[in-house]
Amino acid sequence: MTEISKFEILFDELALLEKQVMNLSQKNKELSFDNSKLIIRISELEDQLKNLKKENEILINSGTLNLNSKEREEIKQKITELVGKIDNHLRS
Repeated sequence: MTEISKFEILFDELALLEKQVMNLSQKNKELSFDNSKLIIRISELEDQLKNLKKENEILINSGTLNLNSKEREEIKQKITELVGKIDNHLRS
C-alpha cells in the first residue's frame, strides 16, 4: 500500500512540475514576443535620433536656424529677460 501511495505522490508532483513548466514556457514565449517588439521600437528610435542629430548638425553648420524676424525678436527678448534675472541675482 505504501508503494502505491508513493507512486501517486510522485505522479502528482510530476503533474505539478509539468504544469509549472508549461506556464513558464508560455511566459517565456510572451516575454520573447514583447522583447522582439521592444527591439523593433528601439531600432526605430535610434533611427529617429540619428536623423535628428543630422538635422541639428545641418542647422549648426549653416549658422542660422531659419527664424523669421518675429521669432528672432522673441528670442532676443527672452535672452534679455534672463540676463536681467541673472544680474538681479548677482547683485543680491
